[in-house]
Amino acid sequence: MSLITQPSTAFHGEKIHSYDQYVKGNETRFTAVSSLLAKTMLEWSGDKLSTAKFTADDLARELGVKESQSQLFVALLKTLVRSGHLSEVDGWYTLNAFDSASLDRLVASLYNEGLSVLNLDQQTMEAIRPGFELARICIPNLPAVLQGELSGVQLLFSADNFAYSTAIYGDHIQEVYYGLIAEQIVKKCFEIWSETPDRQIRILEIGAGSGKGTMRMLEALRPYGNRVHFCFTDIGNSFLRRAKQAFKDFDFSFDFRLLDIGQDPEAQGFSAESFDIAFATNVLHATPDLRDTLRNTAWLLAPQGNVYINEIAHDLAVNTVSFGTTPGWWLPDDGLRLPYSPVATTQTYRALLQSLNFERISIVGYPGVSEAELVQAIIHGVKK
Repeated sequence: MSLITQPSTAFHGEKIHSYDQYVKGNETRFTAVSSLLAKTMLEWSGDKLSTAKFTADDLARELGVKESQSQLFVALLKTLVRSGHLSEVDGWYTLNAFDSASLDRLVASLYNEGLSVLNLDQQTMEAIRPGFELARICIPNLPAVLQGELSGVQLLFSADNFAYSTAIYGDHIQEVYYGLIAEQIVKKCFEIWSETPDRQIRILEIGAGSGKGTMRMLEALRPYGNRVHFCFTDIGNSFLRRAKQAFKDFDFSFDFRLLDIGQDPEAQGFSAESFDIAFATNVLHATPDLRDTLRNTAWLLAPQGNVYINEIAHDLAVNTVSFGTTPGWWLPDDGLRLPYSPVATTQTYRALLQSLNFERISIVGYPGVSEAELVQAIIHGVKK
């Protein structure tokens, strides 16, 4: 088989931002989201926040927050601590002094004019717009969610809001990482073929969803479809049906199968050591126990198999105020996540992979950004 050294597919359609743009975008998005949140929480709580000091439980009780929403409520208070609107010492919160008139003006401008009031360059503004627009819709509805009058699913996936909820999966950061993970996996395929040219590579995508992150990889591998077996999995049949339609023109060996990676894959009809590459994008954080999840993934991989985990690496306010309204955001119970968040750090993933006999563990991230500053990261490891 004739191999190319540089696949013709362009993995990166997004222009990479400078480091300063990257930092500015993250900081500005947090300022905008936390300002909207502060205004909503202050208006909802009235004079209850002006109490000398209060606990989250006491305030939740006074505001009628449902027990099922207690983690979200505390996460929102923690966000306001990070923004400087509140202080916290040993579980006791106090309202800080700040310029309420300036907050009112900023919030009014954000609702009326959007991000244009923040003096961003066009590239940075467009990069953070999807998350901001989703937050702008969700935040005014948080009191209703917290009091059990509106579900997060209703909020996010109503006919009016569905486009905003899905647009965030195509924002600048996500598009860059779709390119990065496709590039990594295609490169690995060519490394394998350089040693064994006729080998069929077995690729597993976990929680593939819409398949948006898969397309670039398949395009690059299209000339070698007879050398690839691709298993597309998710927990819902609706995703599998859509994927079959989306990929019908690709001449690959495909399987479309249900898989809950948090549960025993053998009980779901899978065989041990049946894949050479496994990858997942923004999926593993939603499983209850990362130890079980990664153990199951390792079980599915052949010796010297590669795992690529494309995951959120920092607790972002924009995620808390939106996807934090859904029960699935709070499923984890393994003690491995950041406080009041399903997010695990790159260090946690590295340690878990090492404990499961993976080697050559590496972190791939946004070009020019240190691991500590990554809001998203790809964790790669090789099974011994």
